[in-house]
Amino acid sequence: MDIRAVKERYGSRLCVLGNVNVDTLARGTPEDVKEEVLDLLRDVAPNGGFVLTSSGSVPSYAKAKNVMAMVRALQENGTYPIQH
Repeated sequence: MDIRAVKERYGSRLCVLGNVNVDTLARGTPEDVKEEVLDLLRDVAPNGGFVLTSSGSVPSYAKAKNVMAMVRALQENGTYPIQH
C-alpha cells in the first residue's frame, strides 16, 4: 500500500510505520537513504502517527553505512512537532 495514501485517509485514526525501501538500504548510497527519509518525514510524519523503519525490521543484507544514514537523518530531522 502507498503509505502516503494510507496516512492521508486514516492518519488521524492509526499509526503507520515503515517505508524506507530495503533496496535503498541494500544497494543505495547514504545520500539516497537520507533523501528517502527526508521525503517520508515531510510527507508522512506531520501530526504524528508515524514510525520510521524499513518495514518490520532492517534486513541483514542492508549496508551498515546506509542503516546509519537512516538513523542519522531521523535523529537530525525527526523531532516532533514536524511541520509540512
